[in-house]
Amino acid sequence: MKKILIGIVVVMVVAGVFALWCYRAFQPVAVTVPPPVATSTPIATTTPVEASTGSPKDATYTIEGNPVTLVNGMAETPAAPSSTEVVHTEYFGNDASYDFNHDGRPDSVSLLTQSTGGTGVFYYVVAALNLPQGYLGSAGVRLGDRIAPQTTTVDDTTGVITVNYADRLPTEPFTAAPSIGKTLRLQFDASTRTLVPIASTTATTTATTLMGKKWEWVRTTYTSGKVFTPKKASLFSLTFGTDGTVSGTTDCNSVGGPYTTSGTSTLAFGALATTLMACEGSEESTFTALLGQVTGYTITSKGELHLSVQKPAGTAIFN
Repeated sequence: MKKILIGIVVVMVVAGVFALWCYRAFQPVAVTVPPPVATSTPIATTTPVEASTGSPKDATYTIEGNPVTLVNGMAETPAAPSSTEVVHTEYFGNDASYDFNHDGRPDSVSLLTQSTGGTGVFYYVVAALNLPQGYLGSAGVRLGDRIAPQTTTVDDTTGVITVNYADRLPTEPFTAAPSIGKTLRLQFDASTRTLVPIASTTATTTATTLMGKKWEWVRTTYTSGKVFTPKKASLFSLTFGTDGTVSGTTDCNSVGGPYTTSGTSTLAFGALATTLMACEGSEESTFTALLGQVTGYTITSKGELHLSVQKPAGTAIFN
């Protein structure tokens, strides 16, 4: 009997040990999980365009096959190796801008002049790409010698460059004021930095086109770079009659008197009379003084009337 009890105790002890082992073996083990690392979803952004620190006045252009590097809009280069004659190149202006290479930066179109110290002053159209490292210039396209630049524009949609200027007839001397309206249209190839002419036109300038409509003063541009824009431009007008008289209006009075033309480009006004109303702040005297200095006219391909003015030299623009 005693042996039986001992056996039962042994069995119970073994069973208890086995049960304890099973309990511990199959107990869930606590695992320490590190906290999630915060992440962010990438957001598409537009890389800001790096602005150029340069200027079209500090670019290198190619004029008549020769590189010309402007510094503050000026350059002087020898006319030939070992020559004492100097070629002067200058940034004239008449700027327009357009993103020709579609990189988000406005590129430049402008005019340069070049002379060798004599009487000739040649005008060129140039373009310059606005790059992060500065402006990179194109080869120039010659407009002519001692012309009268008027406007330079770029079409917002097509990028076509339009340059309007006045020139002379081939038979006219250079002492004659430029009075023949011309238009040059170009396309700029940004990959080759080449200006490609599309067409060149000469405006029709006849007495018929000068007459028959009311011309309103827009502004006057001077060769010095100064621009005068009347405060009430639409009030200043001229209407040319077939009888040799002109009538017009100012911001204060009516004006009228004789005019004369010769051929298709010269124009001069005689003594002009005005009504006698006094108006404070009127720009009438500027307008009438301007007409007294007119020497010629041009009807441009855009349908504008350009009056050539002397002392100071410039162009009065009407539409």
